[in-house]
Amino acid sequence: MLNSRPASTCRRTQPLALAVAWPGLRLDEYAYRHVVAEGIFEHDKEVLILRAGRESGYDVITPVRLNSGGYVLVNRGFVPFERKEKTSRLAGQIAGPIAVTGVIRKAEARNFFTRDDNPALGLYFTSTPDVIAKQLGLRPAAPFTIEADASPVPGGWPKGGTGRIVLPNNHFAYALTWFGLAIALFGVYAAFAWQNSWRSA
Repeated sequence: MLNSRPASTCRRTQPLALAVAWPGLRLDEYAYRHVVAEGIFEHDKEVLILRAGRESGYDVITPVRLNSGGYVLVNRGFVPFERKEKTSRLAGQIAGPIAVTGVIRKAEARNFFTRDDNPALGLYFTSTPDVIAKQLGLRPAAPFTIEADASPVPGGWPKGGTGRIVLPNNHFAYALTWFGLAIALFGVYAAFAWQNSWRSA
């Protein structure tokens, strides 16, 4: 997550888009890009996103005040329940200029079963950068988050790089579409052939 090298030497990364470009970004195309952002963590505005699954706990979301202007929310990684309080991971509260590398993520969708967020406690149930940034008073704020890489963090927490990139696999849907088109085309041809044979009779 933290890279001590100059941003220009980071492999496979590109600079984060400037704040003036955020309103025009096509997030479907920008998502999953590997970027580097330089600025300062604002740990006093840290929030948590509850995660349940094979390993339950929280994702730590910390705003970065960018050197280029504006803010971006960074998912620094996972902490177990016993590391919820910042006092249990003080070494990871890094001060001063940093360079964060990670993957661009779009906002997570909410559904009927998603619990209501509790901004007063800094606790959320989905990663929704526009909602979180508004409640934290961050302007301008990126309409996406950066999911930090698994680079070492002082004290070991949070642990970055725990997310999964799931790209859609639409091959089955494509197969059904083409199969349906083939059947429809065959039906049209059969109707045409039957009509011609009836006329010639």
